[in-house]
Amino acid sequence: MSQRASASTGSRGASPACQRNFVVGQDYQGHWLAVETHGLGGGIFADRRAALRYAAFETGWRENAVKIVGGKVLLAL
Repeated sequence: MSQRASASTGSRGASPACQRNFVVGQDYQGHWLAVETHGLGGGIFADRRAALRYAAFETGWRENAVKIVGGKVLLAL
């Protein structure tokens, strides 16, 4: 099962009231991705730890704001 989300640049412009959430996982080529669930940001990372750190920072370290998925993640630009 795949998780699909889109990403665009300028993720820092989100309103503080917007409760951003991320999914972290690997794509079909083994790259680690962190993708905001509403297409507000995301990226490709060297390893799982870097993807998790980015997602946690972008969500203000909110509990349950980052979900690690076992299926493949797709980053649509």
